[in-house]
Amino acid sequence: MLNNKNTKLAKIDADKNKLNTIKAVNKNSILSKLNQKKEFYRSLEAFSDCV
Repeated sequence: MLNNKNTKLAKIDADKNKLNTIKAVNKNSILSKLNQKKEFYRSLEAFSDCV
């Protein structure tokens, strides 16, 4: 019984680690997309100032 409980706890911890990793990856991809949009609009604004 004790071994089974430890196995379940280890599995839950592993699942939490996976979830945290997925959250970090999603957060990083969203931030990079936002940065790309900001850079695009900055360059577009700079171009419109030149024209």
